[in-house]
Amino acid sequence: PNNPGLHAELGHVLARRGNTGEARACYQRALKLNPDVDTRLTVLDYLARAGDIDAAVEAYRRLLDSQPDNARALYNLAFKAPDSLRDGERDKLEQVARSDGVASELPAAQRAAAHYALAGVVNHQPELAVPHARAANALMLDCHDANNTSYQPGDHHQLVTRLIETFDRDWFARTHGWGSDSRLPVFIVGMPRSGTSLVEQILASHPEVFGGGELVVVNLSLDRLPLLMQRNDDFMACLEHVGRKEISGSATFCLDSFEELAAGASRVTDKFPDNYLHLGWIRTLFVNAPIVHCERDSRDTAISCWLNRLPELMWSCDLEHITTRIEDYRRVMDHWRDVLPGKILDLSYESLVAQPEQEGRRLVEHCGLEWDPACLRFHESSRAVETASYRQVRKPVYRSSAGRWRSYREVLEPWLERLKPSQ
Repeated sequence: PNNPGLHAELGHVLARRGNTGEARACYQRALKLNPDVDTRLTVLDYLARAGDIDAAVEAYRRLLDSQPDNARALYNLAFKAPDSLRDGERDKLEQVARSDGVASELPAAQRAAAHYALAGVVNHQPELAVPHARAANALMLDCHDANNTSYQPGDHHQLVTRLIETFDRDWFARTHGWGSDSRLPVFIVGMPRSGTSLVEQILASHPEVFGGGELVVVNLSLDRLPLLMQRNDDFMACLEHVGRKEISGSATFCLDSFEELAAGASRVTDKFPDNYLHLGWIRTLFVNAPIVHCERDSRDTAISCWLNRLPELMWSCDLEHITTRIEDYRRVMDHWRDVLPGKILDLSYESLVAQPEQEGRRLVEHCGLEWDPACLRFHESSRAVETASYRQVRKPVYRSSAGRWRSYREVLEPWLERLKPSQ
């Protein structure tokens, strides 16, 4: 009861479940127990993700009034409200990025965060944004090298090949009926920065849908296969020997998580983007689950990944890695369309922002629900959003991000031929 970290984390969980009032009380309790800077910054980040960006910005300013050189507060303020950054604050953020003065001892990851934040502040001026993005990504590549977490595109390519070879038509014929017939989970997949957060926010605004965010239950169900099957192998090797018992048990394992979140909702979304890799497994576990694939011009996806701070995605700081990732993504999605014809709704980001009601109706219908006008008022929702898109989904639909890559053509030039939309 007296652990501020636990109160802050409980507030985070409650905010994700839509209990905004209870979440705020937990945050206040955490601050009362421990008003130190780290706790305050954690709570402010949660506040912003729960939709209370104005309150978070005001609190960041109060913190900076007493600690004007606090690097984490500076770059978080810039991430949350880039248009509100004052000249003096931007100058200090520049010092953090350059590691000048009091910022000289900052870790590379914090300096990278400052560069990413500055790239966001000047994103309407590519000639200013690009140097910051280059510096940020170079620092992150160094961090991954130092931590032995560098991206290995060959390993990922091999994984995709093994998935394609495993989940063929014979697999689905053999395993048909082994999973669950539940329609509760809705899987929203696609590359990061492809519109998955927008699609989930639209669905989560429907009164019968709970927005689960980026759940890891599918990955967990695969990771536990070796233990479940008592095999000293990776999950891919286990799939070669998996039987009805393991598939039925894995479906129950996943469904328990979705039912715990549902709280009466008839649909629960899971928008973990990399689930596109595992649509074969997902379809095996849940034969009736709606699957929504978010598509976006790969050139826009690539530049958005490169410009944004995505520290968990090791491939996102190098445009060659981004491009090879997109190529493998296209390869596996082509395979799923071939072996699962008519089972996946392809939803174009460009079409969605141009015709939100028309595409929104297609989306809701695919999920087996009646249309509700609240889906077009998604920006009024107070649900917590965990991804880098949490600011964007607080606004009505806008088209300015479509075709953004053209402003960065020079940066993308070496990869444009490989990234151009397939016909």
